[in-house]
Amino acid sequence: MTSPDLRRAALVASMLACAVLFHTPTAAQRGAQPVPVNPRADAPIGITGYWVSVVSEDWLQRMLMPPRGDYAGVPLSAEGRRVANLWDPDKQAADGCRPFGAPAIMRVPGRLHITWETDTTLKVETDAGLQTRLLYFDTQPAARTVKASWQGYSVASWDLLQPRGGQGAGLAPPAPRVGGGLKVVTTNLRDGYLRRNGVPYSADAVLTEYFDRLTEEGTDWLTVVTIVNDPKYLSQEFVTSTHFKREADGSKWMPRACDDPSFIEARKTTETRPRSANPTTESTLIGRWTLDLFKSTYSTGDPPVRRTVTFEAAGDGVKQTTETTRQGFNISETTRVEYTAQFDGKDYAVPNSDGATVALKRVNATTVERIGKLNGKQNETTTMRLSNGGQTLTITTKGTTNNGTDYNRTEVFDRQ
Repeated sequence: MTSPDLRRAALVASMLACAVLFHTPTAAQRGAQPVPVNPRADAPIGITGYWVSVVSEDWLQRMLMPPRGDYAGVPLSAEGRRVANLWDPDKQAADGCRPFGAPAIMRVPGRLHITWETDTTLKVETDAGLQTRLLYFDTQPAARTVKASWQGYSVASWDLLQPRGGQGAGLAPPAPRVGGGLKVVTTNLRDGYLRRNGVPYSADAVLTEYFDRLTEEGTDWLTVVTIVNDPKYLSQEFVTSTHFKREADGSKWMPRACDDPSFIEARKTTETRPRSANPTTESTLIGRWTLDLFKSTYSTGDPPVRRTVTFEAAGDGVKQTTETTRQGFNISETTRVEYTAQFDGKDYAVPNSDGATVALKRVNATTVERIGKLNGKQNETTTMRLSNGGQTLTITTKGTTNNGTDYNRTEVFDRQ
């Protein structure tokens, strides 16, 4: 990130922090507000449109899969810790939408699409998990008649700014201040996870949120202060603030269901996988592989958020497609690199790579060596080795960047 970007990020973070402090729900700052006749027309701020996550806190817990027992920062009760420690990473596929309930969905990196469904109902859609929240500006909440769900029943109200004191020596009331935010209280929830690694919240949880919009250097920012009260699994309020940046349109909308493999990345034990008595590279490389970050090591640079490698048969060789997701300032970005090469040691061009080539050679039945060149000069050596009966792929890479910096990484992949 450039220095201007860092300064801008620091300024925005400061503004958002002030918003968090301002929205501490104290009696001195807030009072019961009359329900507007037309909440849409009377909105003190505009929050409709597309918004993208800016992951500025809890990066590891939000962008990666935390290990079991990692509930740092969450004030779990003794019962909450007991339940969290029971979570089984090998059974993630059975979790379904539990990590995408209302108390957690704003923390899932992705995009929001906020619209008015009616003049009294705001709709919040997420591309991560394909969840839809309806926020009702209703004087007669129907929560008791609504079936419990992942997103629960949400009652919304405009939380208007309250002027304080008078003018001069208190001879006249202060002029009304324009502005405010959105307050949302959600109940009727199903049991779910505050984090993907089984950190629980119960059906008794009550979620309170404050939405604020700020503008800095011509850019709109949305901050959502989330307060979770759960008498069963939390020992005190769990408070977070999540930040979003406005996007011009929905061209970057990336819908993924809550059971999408990119969320689940379920790891089956090697004992339950079929083993090949005599695996060969041409038969066992074929397939899709997912990076296990906790087993991989990187000597330089930041590890990716996610990486998958897919091999397809191509004559006496393979077509390799690598998709890598890295974290940027706004949100993670995914790049795709693919090439097709035979196991004959000859150089094959990597499309759209400005002169890069690869050469593949079988070392033995479970190992392939790849030599990478840039404009005819070797700059990378990679060894791909199968183990665990063809269910684990270890890729060791050593090379030099264009500016002369050496790098070394060992990545461990699981077969999907």
